[in-house]
Amino acid sequence: MGGAPGSVGPRTHGPTGGGSNPLSAPVEDSRAVPLGQHSSKMHLFLDTETTGTGELDAVVEIGAVDAEGEERMNTLVRPLAPMSREARSTHGIDEATLEKAPRFREVARALQHHVRRADTVWAYNAGFDRRLLIQTAEMAGASAAKKALRQAEWRDLMDRATDHLGEDAWVSLAEAAERLGAGPEEGVLHRAKGDAALAWRVWKRLGAPAFSEGRERTR
Repeated sequence: MGGAPGSVGPRTHGPTGGGSNPLSAPVEDSRAVPLGQHSSKMHLFLDTETTGTGELDAVVEIGAVDAEGEERMNTLVRPLAPMSREARSTHGIDEATLEKAPRFREVARALQHHVRRADTVWAYNAGFDRRLLIQTAEMAGASAAKKALRQAEWRDLMDRATDHLGEDAWVSLAEAAERLGAGPEEGVLHRAKGDAALAWRVWKRLGAPAFSEGRERTR
């Protein structure tokens, strides 16, 4: 679920990065690469829903689209951690819905395939999605998927959108999409496939902007 630390209400996404947490390695600064130069590359736009934001939480849904907006992944994942009340109220996915969902190890090969094929993995608040996917892969013993996720080139659309909109505090995915004329469509927010597609539409709207480099923001 795309989100902005400190700028919106309850959500399942936490801050990008993560202090001493080794799973929270910095995401490549997306502002350094002009979006207009990406047309020949393979891009994956990814989003997750989770049981919460902590170091013991796990992914419960994965959605991804390619640079044409075509669906690449859209799956629930049986949780490896208890669902927090805040997360449930945000995305609406409960334990009953997940009872027959595939285990992470069952979807790991497809995830690994798409991530490895991509030159760039884009996400809105990418540090969060990267961290939660890696720690879920570790919990599940999916070592190949964990390696692919660690080695992928991740870029954060939240940096791009916040700079483009001239804000000092993080701008949420929903606000960025609305202000850029990219949506959101009714009923798609806070589910992984819908948010991944919304992030893709934001990326398209940011195709040739004039970016302000090196701005300081309240995080």
